[in-house]
Amino acid sequence: MIWYDELAAEVHGIVQAMPWKTILPYSHSEVDITYRAKTIDTLRDKLNRLSSGPLNNIVDIAGVRVDAEMTLREQDAVAAAIARAFGMDPAKAVKDLRVEHHNGYRAVHVHLKLRRAMAEVQVRTQLQSKWANTYERLGDLAGRGIRYDNVTESDSWSAIASRLQEISVTRIRPIEEAKDAIAEIRPNSGYVWQSLEELPDELREIGYKVLEDEAELSTMLDDVEVLFRDALRKGTRQ
Repeated sequence: MIWYDELAAEVHGIVQAMPWKTILPYSHSEVDITYRAKTIDTLRDKLNRLSSGPLNNIVDIAGVRVDAEMTLREQDAVAAAIARAFGMDPAKAVKDLRVEHHNGYRAVHVHLKLRRAMAEVQVRTQLQSKWANTYERLGDLAGRGIRYDNVTESDSWSAIASRLQEISVTRIRPIEEAKDAIAEIRPNSGYVWQSLEELPDELREIGYKVLEDEAELSTMLDDVEVLFRDALRKGTRQ
């Protein structure tokens, strides 16, 4: 797997060097760019689960993640910019998982067909990233199968998984869509906590609602993290 780790590092370097201040001019936080290659165990699980044929048919052995403060439209622009940085057509390389989500997982992926192999760049908003990291934690405790619905009704972790999936679709998605509605009229106001008083009345009301929903959402995800930590302290796999 060392070769794929080197490939992921190479893709990471190219993405890291992109002109992020130009791509995301209104963002007030740093773009978080990380990389990894799949481990032997996770790769074996995926091969068994997908039966996808040759190893080079799997696009995410070498993976990069780009997490940033951005609206959905900016997320589209970021994914397109990444595709073009590797000489690829965004219409062919970009895969939108925000509406047709996978068990609540929402993001935009860029599949890079490179000279040596395939690689994947996951582009996520900060809320999408926090949700995904929380769900990953659940998988660490309940078993990786929970990511792919391999959980029986008797499994006590399934209720948490269902709740997290609901949060993604019914809470995070509307928040992000509301931010987009604001940004469409005032592009520099997509991050509504910066300039609510400058917005028209109808948008200001949406902005305050977004702030309230985000605060409640953060509390909900933090509560799930507390459950995880309690389980780890007890040394159980509930």
